Amino acid sequence: CPVRGGETPEAYDVYGQRVDPSNMMPSTPNQLPSPGQQEPLPTEREVSSIPKAGVDEGGTWVYPSQQMFFNALKRKGKLEDGVTEGDMDVVVQIHNTMNERTWAMLMDWETRFHCDECPNPKLARFQGRPTDYSPTAYFWRFLGYEWPFDRHDWVVDRCGTHVRYVIDYYYDERTAAATTTEPTDAAPRQPIYIHLRPALDSLTSARDRAAMAASGAYAAVSGGAAVARARVEQAMQSARAVQRAPESQSPASEAEFAFLSGLTGERVREIAAEMRTKCGGAAAAAAAAAAAAAAA
Repeated sequence: CPVRGGETPEAYDVYGQRVDPSNMMPSTPNQLPSPGQQEPLPTEREVSSIPKAGVDEGGTWVYPSQQMFFNALKRKGKLEDGVTEGDMDVVVQIHNTMNERTWAMLMDWETRFHCDECPNPKLARFQGRPTDYSPTAYFWRFLGYEWPFDRHDWVVDRCGTHVRYVIDYYYDERTAAATTTEPTDAAPRQPIYIHLRPALDSLTSARDRAAMAASGAYAAVSGGAAVARARVEQAMQSARAVQRAPESQSPASEAEFAFLSGLTGERVREIAAEMRTKCGGAAAAAAAAAAAAAAA
């Protein structure tokens, strides 16, 4: 992921690429095949449902293409983990779905505590911090849990006030194993656990966290209860029906929302079956709706 530069009109990331100082993303996305790439990859990009701050009303963030994601993994040396061009379709699907889940959970906090002051918060910027473990991650590690495979900080524009959220992503080995070995008619549990909460940067955020814990709703926003699941399902259905973005829309880099780059090829394939099961119905419905619209 990019690193922050100085407060100057021009900034560069650790790879010498020029980045946009407003979001620390490379100004020009890399859609060219990587040296040694064996198969061509699609360069189309999906439009997310996550509203983007600082653009025209209705503008949203755009997910990286399969080619951009492959280039990012190669640059970071992640292809040595066994990820190939053939895995990119699954990788991007999982990546996009996890971001939609994250935004749905974040919106649960915002609508619960701040809907009166800002009915339409937007994502202003984000930063990947995979090696900067949060205090909560250290505490959970002390209790015997694994480290999160990634961490992100998302900064939300709450109608002029910027608020930082901390998000830890954990891979649940037990859930993944149960999903692949114990098929049931029930909705599958997610093998990736998302722990999202506002950072303790202000008294307002501290109050929100205390209120969430006191109300007994903290588990719902952390991924467990019916309200959160309903919002997740709605976000996932929206994600399956999004349009492809033109190349000129919303310049961004292959590092955009790249928290899943920490997964190995083996882990990607382990959860691929579950994601297809989880999203297959929504994808089929979206395809049917698109076909009906075209016929009309």
